Amino acid sequence: MSNRLPSVDTIPPLLEALKSAPTAPDAKNAANSLAQEVKTSGLTLLDDAKIIQALHAFCANKKSGYERESGAMGLQALATVLGTPAAPILVQSLPTLFELYMDKGDVVREAATAAVRAILKTFPPEGLGFILARLETALDQTKQWKSKVGILDAIRTLSNQNKELIGEYLGTTLPHIEHAMHDTKAEVSSAATKCGTALCGTLPNPDLLPHVPALVKCMANPEAVAACIKSLSNTTFVAEVTAPALAVLVPLLNRALNDRSMEVQRRTVIVIDNLVKLVRDPKVAARYLSGLVDGVDKIMQGASFPEVRAFAAAAHATLLKAGASSGAPPPQPRDLASETQECVRQMVPFLPPSLFTSVEPLRPFHPLFSLSLEFSGELVADLVQSRKYDKADAWKRCVGTCLSPWMSVYGGSEDKDGGEVSETIRTHFHALYKAQFAPKSNGSSEEGEVLCETLFSLAYGALLLLSHTTLRLI
Repeated sequence: MSNRLPSVDTIPPLLEALKSAPTAPDAKNAANSLAQEVKTSGLTLLDDAKIIQALHAFCANKKSGYERESGAMGLQALATVLGTPAAPILVQSLPTLFELYMDKGDVVREAATAAVRAILKTFPPEGLGFILARLETALDQTKQWKSKVGILDAIRTLSNQNKELIGEYLGTTLPHIEHAMHDTKAEVSSAATKCGTALCGTLPNPDLLPHVPALVKCMANPEAVAACIKSLSNTTFVAEVTAPALAVLVPLLNRALNDRSMEVQRRTVIVIDNLVKLVRDPKVAARYLSGLVDGVDKIMQGASFPEVRAFAAAAHATLLKAGASSGAPPPQPRDLASETQECVRQMVPFLPPSLFTSVEPLRPFHPLFSLSLEFSGELVADLVQSRKYDKADAWKRCVGTCLSPWMSVYGGSEDKDGGEVSETIRTHFHALYKAQFAPKSNGSSEEGEVLCETLFSLAYGALLLLSHTTLRLI
């Protein structure tokens, strides 16, 4: 097998044709030709032939609107033609494209918008957290208001396309959106409000959906907290309260606990008591609710009216029963970098050897392959963390689709779509997972005949009673 790199000699004429295209259709044709050449010859051309660097230079040329439009069209064509394998490579072009949102030319802005949409489409659903983190960073760093509006619209689009998955990321994404709601530019504030509404509209709790406009209004205007708390206190909650709902509610409840109005405090502790009774997962309670304990305790100890102190005491007891604690250390965040590194290490033996110049220490044969491998490893780490070992289609998207061009063009693999490799890797990780909970035998034959030895979990409704417990009957 050989990973001989393709010649870069075919690329300069294609870049020149794109750069000097006299019309938009000509630029589109030139961009498609460039992308097809990369798809046929190999992804290493993006770096070795300096294609990405050249397209960024086109986008940054202040003297030529045609060239800026061509640069955006080139990036759009690469995303459309190459698809998911190019996602971790092209994501680095998003800041450049967002800068073009401030361009004076309508055609340039339209081309940049189309390119951003094309790049976002290259990410599989499992890559939602990856792309959200990059968009949040871009939102915090950019100073251009039209760029901020474009980023907020991109997040809103992702939210609408991934309603069942976005809830996991509300706790980290909403603070950035809330900050944008207070931007001095009205267009940015309006876009942030629409984005926040779309994000909160994905909450899986039907009891909260009627309150979404009020919850978003509280983020933009702290003075609306009292009215929102009044509305929540008149609601009968019956559905289980999960992490996405708490990610939205806890910041609001913290503000309400610090309100000077005794009536607001009374309503707030009642809402907390009602909500927390429906939190079934102690880990979720420890992560989200521990910050409420001190505020409720303060009202329990210092409220002027005995009735308020009684309601606060009930809420305090409910918080502690659910698993919240003011004294316990906060749950440790995931070490995603270490998890990714370990997943990559486990994946390497199943990939073509020619993709690596060294295994110990690990050295991929090309920087762009290293980028793709790390991206795939991060997606696999999320699958492992969420225990989605039965989702073969998800594993194929995260492994096979991401790495198949590298394996076929540079690794000599006949597994064109990566289906066999992704299934092998899925089976390997599933075996590792099951080995953690394998029943242990003391090796003694005096116990008698083993009638049953199995691993099981037990739940009652939404409450998990036993998890991965060994049952051994003799």
